[in-house]
Amino acid sequence: MRKRRIAVACIAALMTVCLGMLAGCGPSSEEVIRDGVTQELDGLKNQDDAAMAEIVSGANMSGLEVYGLDANEFMKAYLNGFDYRIDDVTVDGNKAQVTVVLTCKSFSAYEKALQDAADQLMGDESFAELDRSAMNQKIGETVMTALAGIEPTETEPIVLDYELANNTWSPTASAERNIAGALLG
Repeated sequence: MRKRRIAVACIAALMTVCLGMLAGCGPSSEEVIRDGVTQELDGLKNQDDAAMAEIVSGANMSGLEVYGLDANEFMKAYLNGFDYRIDDVTVDGNKAQVTVVLTCKSFSAYEKALQDAADQLMGDESFAELDRSAMNQKIGETVMTALAGIEPTETEPIVLDYELANNTWSPTASAERNIAGALLG
């Protein structure tokens, strides 16, 4: 199974949704940034089916069907338990830093669950006797059960850097790397 590819697609989708541009006019920059990050992360926690389908299609997770997995259900299981806490917002001129702690399923736990699912399937003598369709369905069910069993944990604080340009706060590339580092940890 291409578990690394599937996990990276999930993480790419998560980062795409998490980080956006925040308008910098009106209230203080700190309030704009805090409110914007809150709206983005709340939006991630509360995806409807249409939004989830858009994330999944944007992450090119179509290969999941080969394993009997519904991409929307896979992402819902992956994001189950996702939460966050904004610890601090610091604005210095046209630069800002947001310190966030995520509660999520770690990539290492995700990889271990997939390995455990593979080991379970390899230990099941009846699995090898299934036809291809039934085999793929069994793989999908086993993977979803393993993924659902992962307990979300709290990450170390993550610093997201934002820059103000043309009255809009935008995340820097390091913000994406910092979120990726937390999710891959």
